[in-house]
Amino acid sequence: LLPKSPHRPGSVDGGMEPVCDNHYIVKLHKTSGPCEVCVFHLSERDRAKFEKNGRHLLVSTGYGGCEGCSVFPRAEGEPPVRLCKKCFFDTHKLHAMGNNDEPFSSGLIMAGASPKTH
Repeated sequence: LLPKSPHRPGSVDGGMEPVCDNHYIVKLHKTSGPCEVCVFHLSERDRAKFEKNGRHLLVSTGYGGCEGCSVFPRAEGEPPVRLCKKCFFDTHKLHAMGNNDEPFSSGLIMAGASPKTH
């Protein structure tokens, strides 16, 4: 019932950690299941409760994950890593899409709002 522990290869020599540029795939798996990182972070007591009940408040379930992930690599023939959105964005360093302008520098305002003048 418990998913495989996510193996995240670290750098022993102090080099760069692996970075994955893949996008989160909402419907990657055919069946719903627990997020592997959520389960990994459970204490032994909470993990026992999860095994007994099949659910836990600290474990998100879903169909999503990252296919071909370089942060959590898989052996040939293993299913892709199953991740909830929170754990995906916590473990993947994605670059912001779009141009490199400063936030809120476009001069656009919300619809219906009038610009303040001081």
